[in-house]
Amino acid sequence: MKLSKDGGAFYVVNVDMENTEIHHNVVHDIIGAGGSHGIYPDNSVHNAIFYNNITYNTSANGMLINVPNEYQLFYNNSIQGPIGQFCNNFDVCDSIGSKFTNNIVSGAFGGGANNNDMTKDKNIISAGTTHWTAPYSVTNSTPTLPSAYTLKSTSTGLDQGAVIPGITDGYVGNKPDIGAVETGAAPWKVGHDFANPPNPTFYLNPNIPYKNQMKNAGFERGNFEEWTITAGTPSLFKQAAWDYKASSMVRFQNNAVRLKAGDTIQQTVNGLKPNTTYTLNAWGIIQGTVFQAEDYNASAGTFSQTPFRGENCLCGNTAGAWVKYNSIDFGTGLYNSINFGAVSRVTGGKIDVKLDNPTNPSIATYTINSTNDVINNGAWNYNKTDTPITTSVTGVHDVYLVFSNANEIYLDNFRLSNTTANVDQAILGVKDYGGTETTTTITDKTFNSTTKAKSIEFTTGPTNTSATIYASKPNGNYFAFVDGFGVAEEVPVPAPFSGSYNGTVANFTWPAVSNAVSYDVYRSDFKDGPHNTPFTYKVNWSKEESGSVNVGQINMSIHTGTHIDAPFHFDNEGKRVIELDLDLYIGSARVVYLPNYTSIGVGELSGIDLNGITRLIIRTDAWKDQRTFPQTIPHLKPELAAYLSEFGVRLIGLDLPSVDPLDSKELLAHHELAVHGIHILEGLVLDDVLPGDYELAALPLPLVEADGSPVRAVLKKLP
Repeated sequence: MKLSKDGGAFYVVNVDMENTEIHHNVVHDIIGAGGSHGIYPDNSVHNAIFYNNITYNTSANGMLINVPNEYQLFYNNSIQGPIGQFCNNFDVCDSIGSKFTNNIVSGAFGGGANNNDMTKDKNIISAGTTHWTAPYSVTNSTPTLPSAYTLKSTSTGLDQGAVIPGITDGYVGNKPDIGAVETGAAPWKVGHDFANPPNPTFYLNPNIPYKNQMKNAGFERGNFEEWTITAGTPSLFKQAAWDYKASSMVRFQNNAVRLKAGDTIQQTVNGLKPNTTYTLNAWGIIQGTVFQAEDYNASAGTFSQTPFRGENCLCGNTAGAWVKYNSIDFGTGLYNSINFGAVSRVTGGKIDVKLDNPTNPSIATYTINSTNDVINNGAWNYNKTDTPITTSVTGVHDVYLVFSNANEIYLDNFRLSNTTANVDQAILGVKDYGGTETTTTITDKTFNSTTKAKSIEFTTGPTNTSATIYASKPNGNYFAFVDGFGVAEEVPVPAPFSGSYNGTVANFTWPAVSNAVSYDVYRSDFKDGPHNTPFTYKVNWSKEESGSVNVGQINMSIHTGTHIDAPFHFDNEGKRVIELDLDLYIGSARVVYLPNYTSIGVGELSGIDLNGITRLIIRTDAWKDQRTFPQTIPHLKPELAAYLSEFGVRLIGLDLPSVDPLDSKELLAHHELAVHGIHILEGLVLDDVLPGDYELAALPLPLVEADGSPVRAVLKKLP
């Protein structure tokens, strides 16, 4: 297939797909100059599920996942080639609710900085082609499908995937394989059969987890279907968010709901699970009133109203032409600025704003200039800075827009605003779920780089399978614009699956989430083996004896509990604690979750992004009872040291008493880590610590001659 630049064999853009499933496809031989991709959900595509797809021999990316996107789910895909990302200057480049799990990608996953909200787990990235049995190559241009993408017996992706209901049902072995093809399972059929055409029944799989449970969540059906108006007269508001981006009153696509004082909308979300935590997300801003340019009440001169980029507009005028808008209520100084939704054609173009008569003095003048406007870029924009209203205006007035010159501005709308501190708010809430009604407020004025979706976490009751989501504007003089609703199961970020596996469907749970933002991960009561002295404390000189204070004494081995190893611990020529760089033990750290392994090497970490990571903390859950010294532990393979060093890792921490096997005399991992400048933190307590990025503090004591030091290690979750 030959495609033009910036296309894909499967391509969608700027659309709410309402949980459409794209699955069991093979996309290949995509040849196009300048960048043709396999599977390509472009910017602002939401609520889509991609699973069990294979791509190969694409001239650009096997998959291109542009942002913003919300509630895009990528499960068990095999991508031969890289994955790309691009935000396209959307200002708010979020991926709320999007998840990338059980995928194998031969190339890199690019542009990750644009996609910080996407949960990524159980993937093998930059895998090359050695994991697959017979993938596409120059000498194997027509691979047998789908079996060519079955994992080899040596692949680290075998039996290492997450159990995902509706996706991995029928897996063979202890756990599903990573990728689109399950070893040992019946192969899915590829290609057409014209002699025996199928008669499929199309339906959406209800069992797939973590998809958005709300319907018509962004009002892109152009109506209030699935919603109920419970108070007032809310209205749909149409605007091209693709063009206006952060300055729009619409967060995504083309529609939002405008709420005035007294308006409420709600939707009852069904099909929820009892005793399950969900997160509600929605976008909203508070703004003034907006007038469509073509909805004027009177005019003079000539205007063209030919639609431009999907918007009705005043797109061309004679010099001196004006339009009038009747009876606009300024209240008692509600508005102090005006902004124009326009395509600015010529530097110097001007609109004067006048009250009650087109010959009266201007209260505001909009003049196009290259600093404040994007000139002639062919897309709708609000000018970067609101045009101030130069005099205080109160009461009801007719408003005139006077165009000085001919054909200099295409005008879509104008917006009256108040640029002072927020003076109004709307309410987002959830109720009728088996718990206390919970709300949050909407006060932001624009969708900019610091604006976040409003979120509410709630847990359904023991018998509750529904919840009511609502947005309301109880009072105030301005308008709320709400858009982009979503309700999905809460998942830790990143999200490691765990639990017991029963037959073909897992009874899986997630590790518990602590409500704390800082985790106390030190312990001094470990049983650390036969050569360590356990911790004891006694009062050597009591307050009664001294007359003023208690003076205590501790007795313990250096390596009791949570501690760091100095190289002198295992090398007579190695540095002692006092010589170590303290910067190693304080700063940003990444926690990863690697349960159920007998050893940890390059293969176990190959699917985890370590770029830019200086401190790596590995949670294994292998030391179940830290009051008892373990018999065996999952040790680090010595070759892992060189691999970590390539990424710049300088400190490795574990919830284990050692990085080597407990009976080792050679301590190969200790020595290899030292050779590569990687220091060791052992005996952490990570039971309630979820994978993710944290600030670590684990400073050793300045023990001059010591081979290690006990530490009190603390992790503080980064926002």
